[in-house]
Amino acid sequence: MTSYNEITLPWLRVFIGAIFIFLGLSATISFLSQGFSGIAFLIVLAFCIGIEVTKILLGGDVGFYFALKKPDKAMFSALIVFILVCLSLTAEMFFFSSGNLTDQAKLQTVTGKTTAIKQQLEAAQTNLSNCNPSYVTKCQKPLNAQIERLQKELSSAMGAESEQAAAIGTAKFYELLAKVTGTSQDNLMMGINFLRALLGEILGLYLTSQFATYQRLKS
Repeated sequence: MTSYNEITLPWLRVFIGAIFIFLGLSATISFLSQGFSGIAFLIVLAFCIGIEVTKILLGGDVGFYFALKKPDKAMFSALIVFILVCLSLTAEMFFFSSGNLTDQAKLQTVTGKTTAIKQQLEAAQTNLSNCNPSYVTKCQKPLNAQIERLQKELSSAMGAESEQAAAIGTAKFYELLAKVTGTSQDNLMMGINFLRALLGEILGLYLTSQFATYQRLKS
Protein backbone atom coordinates (compact mmCIF):
# COMPACT_ATOMS: atom_id res chain seq x y z
CA MET A 1 0.00 0.00 0.00
CA THR A 2 1.29 3.47 -0.92
CA SER A 3 2.17 5.53 2.15
CA TYR A 4 1.13 9.12 2.77
CA ASN A 5 4.72 10.34 2.40
CA GLU A 6 5.12 8.62 -0.96
CA ILE A 7 2.14 10.56 -2.28
CA THR A 8 2.56 13.89 -0.52
CA LEU A 9 6.31 14.56 -0.45
CA PRO A 10 6.98 14.35 -4.21
CA TRP A 11 4.11 16.73 -4.98
CA LEU A 12 5.13 19.03 -2.13
CA ARG A 13 8.66 19.19 -3.52
CA VAL A 14 7.49 19.91 -7.06
CA PHE A 15 5.11 22.61 -5.76
CA ILE A 16 7.91 24.39 -3.88
CA GLY A 17 10.27 23.93 -6.82
CA ALA A 18 7.63 25.32 -9.20
CA ILE A 19 7.44 28.50 -7.11
CA PHE A 20 11.19 29.09 -7.51
CA ILE A 21 10.95 28.21 -11.21
CA PHE A 22 8.10 30.68 -11.68
CA LEU A 23 9.99 33.49 -9.92
CA GLY A 24 13.06 32.95 -12.06
CA LEU A 25 10.96 32.55 -15.20
CA SER A 26 9.06 35.79 -14.60
CA ALA A 27 12.36 37.65 -14.13
CA THR A 28 13.81 36.15 -17.32
CA ILE A 29 10.69 36.96 -19.35
CA SER A 30 10.58 40.52 -18.00
CA PHE A 31 14.23 41.08 -18.96
CA LEU A 32 14.14 39.48 -22.41
CA SER A 33 10.75 40.91 -23.42
CA GLN A 34 11.66 44.57 -22.82
CA GLY A 35 10.46 46.57 -25.81
CA PHE A 36 8.49 43.65 -27.29
CA SER A 37 4.73 43.30 -27.64
CA GLY A 38 2.21 41.15 -29.48
CA ILE A 39 3.65 38.23 -31.43
CA ALA A 40 7.23 39.11 -30.46
CA PHE A 41 6.33 38.92 -26.77
CA LEU A 42 4.60 35.55 -27.28
CA ILE A 43 7.72 34.23 -29.01
CA VAL A 44 9.90 35.34 -26.09
CA LEU A 45 7.38 33.82 -23.66
CA ALA A 46 7.36 30.48 -25.49
CA PHE A 47 11.18 30.53 -25.71
CA CYS A 48 11.60 31.12 -21.96
CA ILE A 49 9.01 28.49 -21.01
CA GLY A 50 10.67 26.04 -23.40
CA ILE A 51 14.03 26.61 -21.72
CA GLU A 52 12.57 25.97 -18.26
CA VAL A 53 10.77 22.78 -19.37
CA THR A 54 13.94 21.57 -21.08
CA LYS A 55 15.98 22.18 -17.92
CA ILE A 56 13.48 20.23 -15.81
CA LEU A 57 13.28 17.27 -18.20
CA LEU A 58 17.04 17.08 -18.73
CA GLY A 59 17.59 17.52 -15.00
CA GLY A 60 15.31 14.52 -14.45
CA ASP A 61 17.31 12.68 -17.10
CA VAL A 62 20.53 13.38 -15.19
CA GLY A 63 19.03 12.15 -11.93
CA PHE A 64 17.59 9.07 -13.62
CA TYR A 65 20.91 7.93 -15.09
CA PHE A 66 22.82 8.69 -11.92
CA ALA A 67 20.28 6.59 -10.00
CA LEU A 68 20.98 3.74 -12.42
CA LYS A 69 24.72 4.31 -11.89
CA LYS A 70 25.28 5.34 -15.50
CA PRO A 71 26.92 8.76 -15.11
CA ASP A 72 28.40 8.65 -18.61
CA LYS A 73 24.90 8.84 -20.13
CA ALA A 74 24.00 11.74 -17.84
CA MET A 75 26.94 13.98 -18.74
CA PHE A 76 25.53 15.29 -22.04
CA SER A 77 22.24 16.26 -20.41
CA ALA A 78 24.11 17.77 -17.47
CA LEU A 79 26.17 19.94 -19.84
CA ILE A 80 23.05 21.27 -21.59
CA VAL A 81 21.40 21.96 -18.23
CA PHE A 82 24.51 23.86 -17.09
CA ILE A 83 24.48 26.04 -20.23
CA LEU A 84 20.75 26.79 -19.89
CA VAL A 85 21.15 27.61 -16.21
CA CYS A 86 23.95 30.05 -17.04
CA LEU A 87 21.71 31.77 -19.59
CA SER A 88 18.85 32.02 -17.08
CA LEU A 89 21.19 33.28 -14.37
CA THR A 90 22.50 36.04 -16.63
CA ALA A 91 19.00 37.24 -17.52
CA GLU A 92 17.75 37.08 -13.92
CA MET A 93 20.80 38.85 -12.51
CA PHE A 94 20.54 41.71 -14.99
CA PHE A 95 16.80 41.97 -14.36
CA PHE A 96 17.26 42.24 -10.58
CA SER A 97 20.16 44.66 -10.96
CA SER A 98 18.32 46.90 -13.43
CA GLY A 99 15.42 47.02 -10.98
CA ASN A 100 17.76 48.11 -8.19
CA LEU A 101 19.35 50.76 -10.40
CA THR A 102 15.94 52.08 -11.45
CA ASP A 103 14.87 52.36 -7.82
CA GLN A 104 18.11 54.17 -6.97
CA ALA A 105 17.59 56.63 -9.84
CA LYS A 106 14.01 57.35 -8.73
CA LEU A 107 15.16 57.78 -5.14
CA GLN A 108 17.92 60.21 -6.10
CA THR A 109 15.46 62.25 -8.18
CA VAL A 110 12.89 62.42 -5.38
CA THR A 111 15.35 63.19 -2.58
CA GLY A 112 17.16 65.73 -4.77
CA LYS A 113 13.91 67.54 -5.44
CA THR A 114 13.02 67.57 -1.74
CA THR A 115 16.45 68.96 -0.81
CA ALA A 116 16.23 71.69 -3.47
CA ILE A 117 12.79 72.80 -2.28
CA LYS A 118 13.96 72.90 1.34
CA GLN A 119 16.88 75.12 0.35
CA GLN A 120 14.59 77.47 -1.59
CA LEU A 121 12.16 77.60 1.32
CA GLU A 122 14.92 78.43 3.81
CA ALA A 123 16.19 81.18 1.51
CA ALA A 124 12.69 82.64 1.13
CA GLN A 125 12.14 82.58 4.89
CA THR A 126 15.50 84.30 5.44
CA ASN A 127 14.61 86.98 2.90
CA LEU A 128 11.24 87.48 4.59
CA SER A 129 12.87 87.96 7.98
CA ASN A 130 15.14 90.60 6.42
CA CYS A 131 12.20 92.44 4.83
CA ASN A 132 11.49 95.99 5.90
CA PRO A 133 8.15 95.82 7.79
CA SER A 134 6.90 98.80 5.83
CA TYR A 135 7.46 97.07 2.47
CA VAL A 136 4.30 94.97 2.62
CA THR A 137 3.38 94.98 -1.07
CA LYS A 138 6.88 94.94 -2.56
CA CYS A 139 8.52 92.48 -0.15
CA GLN A 140 6.33 90.68 2.36
CA LYS A 141 3.40 89.67 0.15
CA PRO A 142 5.52 88.20 -2.71
CA LEU A 143 7.72 86.30 -0.25
CA ASN A 144 4.74 85.00 1.73
CA ALA A 145 3.19 83.80 -1.51
CA GLN A 146 6.48 82.15 -2.50
CA ILE A 147 6.81 80.49 0.92
CA GLU A 148 3.25 79.17 0.73
CA ARG A 149 3.89 77.75 -2.74
CA LEU A 150 7.16 76.14 -1.65
CA GLN A 151 5.52 74.62 1.42
CA LYS A 152 2.91 72.97 -0.81
CA GLU A 153 5.63 71.72 -3.16
CA LEU A 154 7.62 70.42 -0.17
CA SER A 155 4.59 68.59 1.19
CA SER A 156 4.02 66.97 -2.21
CA ALA A 157 7.71 66.06 -2.58
CA MET A 158 7.86 64.54 0.90
CA GLY A 159 4.76 62.50 0.07
CA ALA A 160 6.49 61.18 -3.03
CA GLU A 161 9.59 60.45 -0.94
CA SER A 162 7.54 58.46 1.58
CA GLU A 163 6.30 56.29 -1.31
CA GLN A 164 9.93 55.33 -1.88
CA ALA A 165 10.29 53.97 1.66
CA ALA A 166 11.19 50.49 0.41
CA ALA A 167 13.88 51.90 -1.89
CA ILE A 168 15.22 54.06 0.95
CA GLY A 169 15.41 51.02 3.23
CA THR A 170 17.16 48.99 0.52
CA ALA A 171 19.67 51.78 -0.13
CA LYS A 172 20.47 52.07 3.60
CA PHE A 173 20.86 48.28 3.82
CA TYR A 174 23.36 48.22 0.93
CA GLU A 175 25.17 51.24 2.35
CA LEU A 176 25.57 49.62 5.78
CA LEU A 177 26.56 46.25 4.33
CA ALA A 178 29.10 47.91 2.05
CA LYS A 179 30.74 49.57 5.07
CA VAL A 180 30.84 46.27 6.99
CA THR A 181 32.26 44.26 4.08
CA GLY A 182 34.54 47.02 2.78
CA THR A 183 33.32 46.78 -0.80
CA SER A 184 31.41 49.08 -3.12
CA GLN A 185 27.62 49.14 -3.13
CA ASP A 186 27.47 48.29 -6.86
CA ASN A 187 29.64 45.18 -6.46
CA LEU A 188 27.68 44.18 -3.39
CA MET A 189 24.38 44.60 -5.22
CA MET A 190 25.58 42.49 -8.15
CA GLY A 191 26.85 39.78 -5.80
CA ILE A 192 23.59 39.59 -3.85
CA ASN A 193 21.54 39.52 -7.04
CA PHE A 194 23.73 36.73 -8.40
CA LEU A 195 23.30 34.67 -5.22
CA ARG A 196 19.57 35.36 -5.25
CA ALA A 197 19.24 34.11 -8.83
CA LEU A 198 21.59 31.17 -8.23
CA LEU A 199 19.76 29.88 -5.16
CA GLY A 200 16.43 30.17 -6.96
CA GLU A 201 17.77 28.26 -9.94
CA ILE A 202 19.33 25.50 -7.80
CA LEU A 203 16.29 24.97 -5.58
CA GLY A 204 13.79 25.18 -8.42
CA LEU A 205 15.71 22.88 -10.73
CA TYR A 206 16.66 20.40 -8.02
CA LEU A 207 13.15 19.96 -6.65
CA THR A 208 11.37 19.77 -10.00
CA SER A 209 14.03 17.55 -11.58
CA GLN A 210 13.89 15.30 -8.55
CA PHE A 211 10.17 14.87 -9.17
CA ALA A 212 10.82 14.09 -12.85
CA THR A 213 13.42 11.50 -11.83
CA TYR A 214 11.00 10.01 -9.29
CA GLN A 215 8.30 9.61 -11.95
CA ARG A 216 10.71 7.92 -14.38
CA LEU A 217 12.01 5.50 -11.76
CA LYS A 218 8.48 4.70 -10.62
CA SER A 219 7.26 3.89 -14.13
